[in-house]
Amino acid sequence: MRNVMEKFKVKAIVERAKDGSYTISAGPAKGMKYMVMGEGATLEEAKADFYRVYEGMRDLVYKREGVLQEAEFEFEDDTVSNLRYWSQFVKLSAISKLSGINVGQLSHYMSERNTPRVETQNKIKSALAQLGYGLISLQPRQ
Repeated sequence: MRNVMEKFKVKAIVERAKDGSYTISAGPAKGMKYMVMGEGATLEEAKADFYRVYEGMRDLVYKREGVLQEAEFEFEDDTVSNLRYWSQFVKLSAISKLSGINVGQLSHYMSERNTPRVETQNKIKSALAQLGYGLISLQPRQ
C-alpha cells in the first residue's frame, strides 16, 4: 500500500430548507475519491456534521487506498434556497424593490426555471442582508 498525501480546495454549498434547517454538500473535486454532506437544524450543527462526515470519508479512503486526501473547504451560500426560505416571511415585492430584480424573475429563480447569474445572486443576497440588518436594528419599546 502506498502512502500519499493529496490536497484539494473544494467548494461547499450551504442550502437552507423551508423549515430553516441546513444542508451542506461538497465535491468531489477532480481527482478526489469522495464527496461530503452534512445537515443540521442550525448552521453550526450542519457544519459539525459535515466535518464529521469529511473526517470519516478521508480516513476510509486512506485505510483502503493509502491515499490521504485532505480538503480545504470554501463555504458558499445557495442564493435560491435562501430566497425560498425568506420568501415565507417577506413578500417577493419587498425583495424585488431592494434588489432591483422583477418579481416574476425572482419567482422563476425560486422554481428553478431560470438560474441567476453571479451578479444577480449578489443583488439577491444584498437585498436579504438589508432586510436582516433592518430587522436587527429594531428595538422594542421600553
